[in-house]
Amino acid sequence: MANKKGMALSGKVAVVTGAGRGMGAAIAEAFAAAGANLVVADLSSQRAQESAHRLARFGRRMVAVKTDVGGPLDVSQLFDLVRSEFGGLGILVTTREFGFASHFSKSQNPSGIDC
Repeated sequence: MANKKGMALSGKVAVVTGAGRGMGAAIAEAFAAAGANLVVADLSSQRAQESAHRLARFGRRMVAVKTDVGGPLDVSQLFDLVRSEFGGLGILVTTREFGFASHFSKSQNPSGIDC
């Protein structure tokens, strides 16, 4: 992901759900390595914290959060957190294949996140 000029995602904010393990953790690591700041979201608070701790070696700004993207309240709170901690969102990766898009579009982006 890095280019000849340096970190390709430097200054971008990425939210990765399911980032506590598996594919989500691998994606979060790739983004951190490429320079992105991260919201490490997972169903398990402990897994989110452990993943963020592992990724700290990249020196990026990170927030670990327990989130269930299948629940509209959690989705709304996730975007409120992104806005308050980072001011905006550049990248969104959700490793859950159902529920999230439906809840996000029904909420009509109540947090004002410019996606």
